[in-house]
Amino acid sequence: MTRLPIRIWCFPRQRLLIWRAAAAIAITATVTLALMGGAYAACSPAADNSPNPPPGTTITCSGVTTDQNGTNGYGTGNQTGIVINVDSGASVTGSVNSGINIGNATVSNSGSITGATNGVFSQNDVTVTNNTGATITGTVLSGIGSNNGSVTVVNSGTITGNANVGVFAFVNATVTNNAGATIAGDLGVNSGYSAVGNVTNAGNIIGTSYGFIAYGTGVVSNAAGGLISGGISGVQANQLLNVTNAGTITGTTSYGLEVTGNMDVTNAAAGTITGATAAIRANSGSISVTNFGTISSPTGFAASANANLTITNGVTGSITGGMAANLGFAHVTNHGTISGLNNIAIFAFTDVNVTNRRWRADHEPDQQRNLCQQWRRNRRQFRNPKCRRLWLRHSRRDECGGDQQCRRADQWRRHRRPRQPRIRLSHQLRLHFRPCGQRHLCEHGWVGRVQCGDHHWRNGRDPVRR
Repeated sequence: MTRLPIRIWCFPRQRLLIWRAAAAIAITATVTLALMGGAYAACSPAADNSPNPPPGTTITCSGVTTDQNGTNGYGTGNQTGIVINVDSGASVTGSVNSGINIGNATVSNSGSITGATNGVFSQNDVTVTNNTGATITGTVLSGIGSNNGSVTVVNSGTITGNANVGVFAFVNATVTNNAGATIAGDLGVNSGYSAVGNVTNAGNIIGTSYGFIAYGTGVVSNAAGGLISGGISGVQANQLLNVTNAGTITGTTSYGLEVTGNMDVTNAAAGTITGATAAIRANSGSISVTNFGTISSPTGFAASANANLTITNGVTGSITGGMAANLGFAHVTNHGTISGLNNIAIFAFTDVNVTNRRWRADHEPDQQRNLCQQWRRNRRQFRNPKCRRLWLRHSRRDECGGDQQCRRADQWRRHRRPRQPRIRLSHQLRLHFRPCGQRHLCEHGWVGRVQCGDHHWRNGRDPVRR
């Protein structure tokens, strides 16, 4: 009578152990199959050729994702209008093709995206934000690339195209590279054919061959602390090039800046542009440069244009290597330093127009302030509620036709006569007097008391005998 309950109690316990063992085997088999399939901790929701997910979907990648879509880390190239977020600490890897392969999308990366061909590859337009500490790497082709569209990139981390291009766009490339960020490749940034490449850089853009190359028009703004460098040229454009530089642009073996067409350059006081063959080169167009920094070439011209050359060198500007307009004119205004190379400072095929003078812009405010203070001290003679720069510019002409600067204060000192009525001259009235037996002319504005021998003027009327 006592064995039956015992047998009943033991039998269910043995069945429970058997079911636990079966469940453990099933879980192990599932994990093994998942590992064999190569996809784990997948981006969600998944992508397929239908195409899914539909436009407007936000995809989140967390953990480690490898070859979720065949040999692509994520995507089949058909997904359009989606948003992909790669979380911090997560990675998306394509072992044979791209890390992320989409039709067009917006990608925000805080982790790591790696592809054997491309890091991020789009069939059309793509916008990528690579956050601080994040990396995007393409081993064979590009870190970020577009097959038929435009690329917009904001980079605060590292983007690398090991053997080819850091950022490539078939059409327009708009790249903002923040301080501390790096874009590197054989070509750092490459914009497409007959399009516009617009680069704003405060970090490092480094190319084994070219830092930035635009097959159409290139627009570059390189901030203080920014570096754009190329083993051949720092920046090259096929049509037009517009550069504003406060950092460093350098070409190791050829040119700092090179363009086939025309070029416009503004180099700030902290800016440096250097090139081995020439710092600035226009192969068939003209060059216009406003320089307050350093433009130099150790073995060639600082600026060389096949057509015309227009240079304004500020008071802090230094141009080393000279300049040449091979088939046009050279117009140079210099307030700083220009040093030639091989006995040539400025060369032009047609004509050379050079203005070499002391820079006055820094002193004009001081001069104006001093004269205004002088006017205030002499306010009884020069009652003038406003001190305008226009009133500083008058002319004195003697009988021989020589022009000199005519200042009210000097006039007052020479002809001061106390208790004389002051004279108000209209804009067109001319005052003639003979203090030294010579004829002078002063015009415009206020003039103080004037004594001219036995004659004087009163209120703009004819002179009268005293």
